[in-house]
Amino acid sequence: FSSLNAKYEDVNGKYTGLASEYENFKTTSSNDLKTFKKNSKVKDIHASKTDFADNLPELTKKGYFATLKELYTPDYDEKSENVYAINNATGKREPGKIAGTDKLYEEVLPEVGIKLAVWKINNHSKNQPATPIRIPETMAAETITPMRQSAKRII
Repeated sequence: FSSLNAKYEDVNGKYTGLASEYENFKTTSSNDLKTFKKNSKVKDIHASKTDFADNLPELTKKGYFATLKELYTPDYDEKSENVYAINNATGKREPGKIAGTDKLYEEVLPEVGIKLAVWKINNHSKNQPATPIRIPETMAAETITPMRQSAKRII
Protein backbone atom coordinates (compact mmCIF):
# COMPACT_ATOMS: atom_id res chain seq x y z
CA PHE A 1 0.00 0.00 0.00
CA SER A 2 2.79 2.43 0.88
CA SER A 3 4.53 1.84 -2.47
CA LEU A 4 1.27 2.56 -4.33
CA ASN A 5 0.74 5.66 -2.22
CA ALA A 6 4.28 6.88 -3.03
CA LYS A 7 3.71 6.17 -6.72
CA TYR A 8 0.42 8.10 -6.57
CA GLU A 9 2.15 11.10 -4.94
CA ASP A 10 4.86 11.00 -7.60
CA VAL A 11 2.37 10.87 -10.49
CA ASN A 12 0.16 13.50 -8.86
CA GLY A 13 3.19 15.83 -8.42
CA LYS A 14 4.10 15.41 -12.09
CA TYR A 15 0.49 16.09 -13.10
CA THR A 16 0.30 19.30 -11.04
CA GLY A 17 3.64 20.48 -12.40
CA LEU A 18 2.54 19.76 -15.95
CA ALA A 19 -0.82 21.51 -15.40
CA SER A 20 0.85 24.64 -14.03
CA GLU A 21 3.38 24.58 -16.88
CA TYR A 22 0.50 24.33 -19.37
CA GLU A 23 -1.31 27.30 -17.77
CA ASN A 24 1.88 29.39 -17.91
CA PHE A 25 2.37 28.46 -21.57
CA LYS A 26 -1.26 29.29 -22.33
CA THR A 27 -1.09 32.79 -20.80
CA THR A 28 2.33 33.49 -22.31
CA SER A 29 1.27 32.41 -25.79
CA SER A 30 -1.98 34.41 -25.67
CA ASN A 31 -0.04 37.52 -24.59
CA ASP A 32 2.52 36.90 -27.34
CA LEU A 33 -0.27 36.54 -29.90
CA LYS A 34 -1.94 39.76 -28.75
CA THR A 35 1.40 41.60 -28.92
CA PHE A 36 2.08 40.20 -32.39
CA LYS A 37 -1.36 41.27 -33.65
CA LYS A 38 -0.94 44.75 -32.14
CA ASN A 39 2.54 45.23 -33.60
CA SER A 40 1.51 44.03 -37.06
CA LYS A 41 -1.57 46.29 -37.03
CA VAL A 42 0.53 49.30 -35.95
CA LYS A 43 3.11 48.57 -38.67
CA ASP A 44 0.32 48.31 -41.25
CA ILE A 45 -1.14 51.62 -40.07
CA HIS A 46 2.27 53.31 -40.20
CA ALA A 47 2.92 51.93 -43.68
CA SER A 48 -0.46 52.79 -45.19
CA LYS A 49 -1.62 55.89 -43.28
CA THR A 50 1.51 58.05 -43.05
CA ASP A 51 1.65 60.72 -45.72
CA PHE A 52 4.86 62.68 -45.27
CA ALA A 53 5.67 65.83 -47.19
CA ASP A 54 7.92 65.45 -50.22
CA ASN A 55 11.72 65.37 -49.81
CA LEU A 56 11.54 64.92 -46.04
CA PRO A 57 14.83 63.73 -44.49
CA GLU A 58 14.88 60.32 -42.82
CA LEU A 59 15.94 61.90 -39.53
CA THR A 60 12.80 64.06 -39.50
CA LYS A 61 10.63 60.99 -40.06
CA LYS A 62 12.31 59.25 -37.12
CA GLY A 63 11.70 62.34 -35.01
CA TYR A 64 8.03 62.23 -35.97
CA PHE A 65 7.70 58.61 -34.83
CA ALA A 66 9.62 59.38 -31.62
CA THR A 67 7.25 62.26 -30.85
CA LEU A 68 4.26 60.07 -31.68
CA LYS A 69 5.56 57.43 -29.27
CA GLU A 70 6.00 60.04 -26.53
CA LEU A 71 2.45 61.33 -26.92
CA TYR A 72 0.41 58.20 -27.66
CA THR A 73 0.49 54.46 -27.08
CA PRO A 74 -1.42 52.14 -29.42
CA ASP A 75 -3.99 49.92 -27.70
CA TYR A 76 -5.23 46.85 -29.60
CA ASP A 77 -8.83 45.79 -28.97
CA GLU A 78 -9.27 42.09 -29.72
CA LYS A 79 -13.06 42.25 -30.07
CA SER A 80 -13.22 44.98 -32.69
CA GLU A 81 -9.65 44.40 -33.98
CA ASN A 82 -9.09 48.16 -33.95
CA VAL A 83 -6.10 50.03 -32.59
CA TYR A 84 -7.01 52.95 -30.35
CA ALA A 85 -4.80 55.81 -29.16
CA ILE A 86 -3.99 56.06 -25.47
CA ASN A 87 -2.82 59.51 -24.38
CA ASN A 88 0.40 59.00 -22.39
CA ALA A 89 -0.24 62.12 -20.29
CA THR A 90 -3.61 60.91 -19.00
CA GLY A 91 -3.22 57.16 -19.42
CA LYS A 92 -6.69 56.96 -20.97
CA ARG A 93 -7.96 56.46 -24.49
CA GLU A 94 -8.24 59.65 -26.48
CA PRO A 95 -11.92 60.63 -26.95
CA GLY A 96 -13.22 60.58 -30.51
CA LYS A 97 -15.12 63.22 -32.44
CA ILE A 98 -18.43 61.51 -31.73
CA ALA A 99 -19.43 61.45 -28.06
CA GLY A 100 -18.86 58.08 -26.41
CA THR A 101 -16.33 56.84 -28.96
CA ASP A 102 -12.58 56.51 -28.75
CA LYS A 103 -10.14 57.93 -31.26
CA LEU A 104 -8.44 55.40 -33.51
CA TYR A 105 -4.65 55.38 -33.62
CA GLU A 106 -4.69 56.17 -37.33
CA GLU A 107 -6.66 59.37 -36.65
CA VAL A 108 -3.86 60.64 -34.41
CA LEU A 109 -1.16 60.32 -37.10
CA PRO A 110 -2.18 63.34 -39.22
CA GLU A 111 -2.81 65.51 -36.14
CA VAL A 112 0.74 65.00 -34.88
CA GLY A 113 2.15 65.28 -38.40
CA ILE A 114 0.45 68.60 -39.07
CA LYS A 115 1.60 69.99 -35.70
CA LEU A 116 5.19 69.01 -36.52
CA ALA A 117 4.88 70.30 -40.10
CA VAL A 118 5.96 66.99 -41.65
CA TRP A 119 2.61 65.99 -43.13
CA LYS A 120 1.65 66.49 -46.75
CA ILE A 121 -1.11 69.10 -46.82
CA ASN A 122 -3.66 69.21 -49.60
CA ASN A 123 -4.88 72.78 -49.77
CA HIS A 124 -7.99 71.70 -51.67
CA SER A 125 -9.17 69.21 -49.04
CA LYS A 126 -12.10 70.00 -46.76
CA ASN A 127 -10.54 68.19 -43.79
CA GLN A 128 -7.53 70.46 -43.29
CA PRO A 129 -7.11 72.47 -40.12
CA ALA A 130 -8.24 76.06 -40.37
CA THR A 131 -5.26 78.37 -40.67
CA PRO A 132 -6.63 81.83 -41.41
CA ILE A 133 -4.50 84.06 -43.59
CA ARG A 134 -4.28 87.52 -42.14
CA ILE A 135 -3.51 90.34 -44.53
CA PRO A 136 -2.50 93.66 -43.01
CA GLU A 137 -5.11 96.35 -43.66
CA THR A 138 -2.69 98.60 -45.51
CA MET A 139 -1.76 95.77 -47.85
CA ALA A 140 -5.37 94.72 -48.27
CA ALA A 141 -6.46 98.20 -49.34
CA GLU A 142 -3.56 98.50 -51.76
CA THR A 143 -4.27 95.13 -53.30
CA ILE A 144 -8.05 95.29 -53.54
CA THR A 145 -8.38 98.80 -54.98
CA PRO A 146 -6.31 98.16 -58.16
CA MET A 147 -8.20 94.89 -58.66
CA ARG A 148 -11.52 96.69 -58.54
CA GLN A 149 -10.29 99.35 -60.95
CA SER A 150 -9.08 96.77 -63.46
CA ALA A 151 -12.36 94.90 -63.13
CA LYS A 152 -14.29 98.11 -63.90
CA ARG A 153 -12.17 98.64 -67.02
CA ILE A 154 -12.99 95.14 -68.24
CA ILE A 155 -16.71 95.61 -67.69
